[in-house]
Amino acid sequence: MVLMQNLPAQSQKTLGNLECPSFETKPWVNHKPLRDQRVAMISSAGIHLRDDRRFSGGESTYREIPNDAAADDIIMSHVSVNYDRTAFQQ
Repeated sequence: MVLMQNLPAQSQKTLGNLECPSFETKPWVNHKPLRDQRVAMISSAGIHLRDDRRFSGGESTYREIPNDAAADDIIMSHVSVNYDRTAFQQ
């Protein structure tokens, strides 16, 4: 978790000035129990199975990871000096 007070002053100012929309109506989707739904996680971390083709810069495709995939078979191909991989590696 990142607290606003721990962000640089410029980031605090930018985020603090963002408009937060309000919605008068309910979402258009019909609710189903969670056990009957599918979940998609979106990330720029380049997470994929070890045997999958690696992501390359600027790519906007996706890889499916089955729910029975072993943790040791999941890798991250995002490379950046600005990206903290510590949590993934742990």
